[in-house]
Amino acid sequence: MAIGMELFIWLVIGSLCGTKLLDVISTLKCINSPDSETNPFARRIMKRLGIKPAILLIFLITLAIIFMSGYLALQCDFIIQVVYIFLGTFISTVQGAVAHANWFEVDNGITSLVRKIHNLRR
Repeated sequence: MAIGMELFIWLVIGSLCGTKLLDVISTLKCINSPDSETNPFARRIMKRLGIKPAILLIFLITLAIIFMSGYLALQCDFIIQVVYIFLGTFISTVQGAVAHANWFEVDNGITSLVRKIHNLRR
């Protein structure tokens, strides 16, 4: 494997972890009730476990997925690594936009679209 690809994969892993942490921190800041969570999966867990335990559980599950998928990407062929880098970058961008919107309590272009998608699923 080329050292450049390995570096990019590790950067994506770091970006995914960092933006998820920012998402968690900003969610803790702005969620007062499970009903204010737009993610239906997270909302159900919050109603069962409480807000903080649910956020922690989702964060730990997400970290496990990030590290497992990153490890697998490091083992895969070039094409899969490129897909991982692009997909991970996309997910990091969305997570960062959600954290930004949570923190400043103002939707941006990405979170407006995410909110519309979530509302379609209700």
